[in-house]
Amino acid sequence: MNKDITELVAADLVQLDATCQCAPDQADEGTAAILQAVIEALRNQQGVLVAHNRTLLEQNAELARARDHYRQLFEANPEPLWVMEGERFVEANPAACRVFGHADRAALLDARVDPAIAGPARLAALGEIQRVELEHAVGGALEGLAEVTLAPLPGDGRRLVLGSWRDVSLARSVERQLIASERQAREDNQRLRELMQGTHTGMWEWNLETDRLVVNPRWAEIIGRKDDLPANLTFDTWYERIHPEDRDHALLQIRRCCAGEIEQFRIELRVRHAEGHWLWTVERGRIVNWTAQRRPLRMAGTCQDITRHKQAEEQLKLAASVFTHASEGILITDANVRIVSVNRAFTRITGYAADEVIGCSPAVLRSGLHSPEFYAAIWQALRETGHWSGEIWNRHKDGHLYAELANISTVCNEQGQVENYVALFTDITAAKNHQQQLEYSANYDALTDLPNRLLLADRLHQAMARARRNGGRIAVAYIDLDGFKAVNDQHGHDVGDQLLVALAGRMKGLLRENDTLARLGGDEFVAVIVDMVRLQDCTQAIERLLRALADPVLIGERVLHVSASIGVTLYPADDVDADQLLRHADQAMYIAKQTGKNRYQLFDGQPARIAPEPERELELLRQALERNELRLHYQPRVNMRTGQVVGAEALLRWQHPERGLLLPGEFLGALQHHSLAAAIGHWVIDQVLCQIALWRSQGLQIPVSVNIAPRHLQQRDFIAALKALLRAHPSVEPAMLELELMESHALDDIDYVGEVMEACQQLGMRFALDDFGTGYTSLSYLRRLPADTLKLDHSLVQAMPSERDDLYMVEAVRGMAGAFRRRLVAEGVETEWQGEMLLALGCELAQGFAIARPMPAEALPGWAATWQPPANWQAWASHVLTAQTLPVLLATVEHSAWRDQLIAHLEGRDEHLPPIHYDDCRFAAWYRGEGRQRFASHPQFAVIGQLHERVHQLAACLVGSPLPPPAPQACDLRQFCQESQKLLDSLRSLAWSAA
Repeated sequence: MNKDITELVAADLVQLDATCQCAPDQADEGTAAILQAVIEALRNQQGVLVAHNRTLLEQNAELARARDHYRQLFEANPEPLWVMEGERFVEANPAACRVFGHADRAALLDARVDPAIAGPARLAALGEIQRVELEHAVGGALEGLAEVTLAPLPGDGRRLVLGSWRDVSLARSVERQLIASERQAREDNQRLRELMQGTHTGMWEWNLETDRLVVNPRWAEIIGRKDDLPANLTFDTWYERIHPEDRDHALLQIRRCCAGEIEQFRIELRVRHAEGHWLWTVERGRIVNWTAQRRPLRMAGTCQDITRHKQAEEQLKLAASVFTHASEGILITDANVRIVSVNRAFTRITGYAADEVIGCSPAVLRSGLHSPEFYAAIWQALRETGHWSGEIWNRHKDGHLYAELANISTVCNEQGQVENYVALFTDITAAKNHQQQLEYSANYDALTDLPNRLLLADRLHQAMARARRNGGRIAVAYIDLDGFKAVNDQHGHDVGDQLLVALAGRMKGLLRENDTLARLGGDEFVAVIVDMVRLQDCTQAIERLLRALADPVLIGERVLHVSASIGVTLYPADDVDADQLLRHADQAMYIAKQTGKNRYQLFDGQPARIAPEPERELELLRQALERNELRLHYQPRVNMRTGQVVGAEALLRWQHPERGLLLPGEFLGALQHHSLAAAIGHWVIDQVLCQIALWRSQGLQIPVSVNIAPRHLQQRDFIAALKALLRAHPSVEPAMLELELMESHALDDIDYVGEVMEACQQLGMRFALDDFGTGYTSLSYLRRLPADTLKLDHSLVQAMPSERDDLYMVEAVRGMAGAFRRRLVAEGVETEWQGEMLLALGCELAQGFAIARPMPAEALPGWAATWQPPANWQAWASHVLTAQTLPVLLATVEHSAWRDQLIAHLEGRDEHLPPIHYDDCRFAAWYRGEGRQRFASHPQFAVIGQLHERVHQLAACLVGSPLPPPAPQACDLRQFCQESQKLLDSLRSLAWSAA
């Protein structure tokens, strides 16, 4: 019996063990545990039976306990377990009853097996484990998914199948989610790659342990190494391509990121392209792997080429800087012509701040001077061409008008629709005023305010045209004062100028409104009397002029007497052009002067009857030419600012056998209208060309200017003779010879002179107008006379330091020379102060005694090698004329004139005493007014005020006039001049600071 029980338990044990081991890796964990427990229990029971050989009763009891234990384990297992035989359930635990929808085990054993399980169970009974997934429902509602495992269970010839049920709903749900997540991740990665490609982003990953750098193709494209990247990229591969100025910053950011100070970095740096140029990139990166000890393992990031962005950014910065700092005003409106932006220059020019005009119409600036048609034309041009430029007058915020040169442009979008209007404008008010001043200077005499030669020519042409239309007559009267030179010599130029002004006023008062009185220069005037009916009308008018000019003139306390010689020609009886009319009147005037003066002479159509020539003097000059008694001296011409010798002027001398060396004024007067002038002029040019060649061989190469007499220039073979002389001196370049002609002589026959100038320039020579600015100055004549150089008349230069009007005249001539691109040379510079004032005005080229007196040719090379400009002139090398320089110079002129007048009074040369109190002089008016407005903050300005008071205190002491203390107890003229010079020196320093 014991043997039977033992064998039975052993058989059960074998059967259970086989069932458990049929598929241990695929069985449900709960079921396997139950079966394993049963098997262990059976094994223990077997061991007990074998080991102790218990009695059958004990064995049965143990077996019963084991079976009960097995049953308890089977019943209590939460996993559904059942046993099938064929298509019937033969055993099931409560969990299996619940999942199959039966209340108890009996109900389940009576139920038919679900076909979805029955089929696989038959296969399992044959020895193959089957697994089936079933959707299970409770109450008709789908709850989840179950995995059914069917395994063969060996028995006593019966084909039993052990079944287990495991709910895999959650597992399958998680699995589906994982699959969906993986699919989404793949799609996201693909989109990210596409996005990276679309944004042209390079990607990289750097292994900090191996120093290997992995990059994508776009990264390689950025640095230009797409096709030839090295096999092993390292950090140094990238670092070596960084611009040296950007390396430290890049390395610092990477180190901070590796140290955990920052989560990620973004740096902009320059990287060298494979072709050698630099491009801008933006690098982003972060640590993506750390060790457990927070040591960085891998860094990843992106790289983008932002070169175009940086270039556009720089362009925007430049445009913004230009907009902000441009000297031109800029105004931008929207399509509805409402202001949207203005720059600083706009505020400076218009007076309106940006917040005052934003949103307003530009019409707020209108001056009211322009008609509606003017603005309509602007809009028409903008509609048709998108652009308008021109001059326009606008009104400043404070009410004053200003002129501007404006350019307005239309800005359209890609569809051609107007988006903005942009206006750029410059304040040209000062230029317009200067232009008006120049035009006035070009048309009117600065001393008398009478029309000059230019305006005279225009009015004479108009009068002649009107006479031709109406059949009227006009008279042209050429007026030259008798005895005026004696007044100048005896009383000085100031008194002579006052006399000219007084006589001009008298003559103008005697003529009608339609008549013209003009000053040609010096003491020469021309009157154009129009609409005459009878000859008697002309003679009566001329006689009134003669009487008025012969009447005494009171200048101060002086009574002056002069008279006039007048030459008259009548049109259309004298049917010639305007220039010839003036020439005929001039010839008649000479006859009047030669036949007694203080009279008039009508031109009779015959050749001018010139007084007999001084034959004796002309014969001596002819002999001097033949005997080689004529000499040439040369006066250097320099650049006062740089000290460079830029040329020389050839000046004629006569080595008279009895009278010694004679200057030109002592013998040239008789040559002006004589053919001998051409012979002497030819000799001078030949000698100059020889001298230029000799100097060149000695290492001195400077151009030389030669004065040309009118009679010489009028020779019809003048150009041919010049060509012959140039051929005779082939080593001399024609540009080294400059011909000078007096401005007044050039205007005698302007058309012919213009042709001669052009012919000379075609030969390579240059032409200069001498004595420029003495009353004939004309914009029209400058245009018609192609001179290369204008020589500022010495009288203007010498009067400039003490005469305000002469200073203005010099400034006007300088402006005209600049406008017409002519060189300006000042002649007659006799003092350092004159040269300094010329430099302050921007006139650098000069000649005169302050530089050098005329010298023999052999002395010039040595002088040129050693000459240096005065220190005060050299100081102007770093200064240029500004709008503030001229008022300071005018102030120096005012003080110089006051000082000279005081000295003249003290020496008995002038009866008039200038203002003594320091608040009464003209310099004080400048100091309190314009000077204080411009220079009040300048430290030198207060010193100037103290020196000015000191000079006036010394002046009061000199003339015995009391002044408020502290007045000097004693003084002398030397001390006064020293203090005055200190004041002028301080003004010079102030002018330098303004320049």
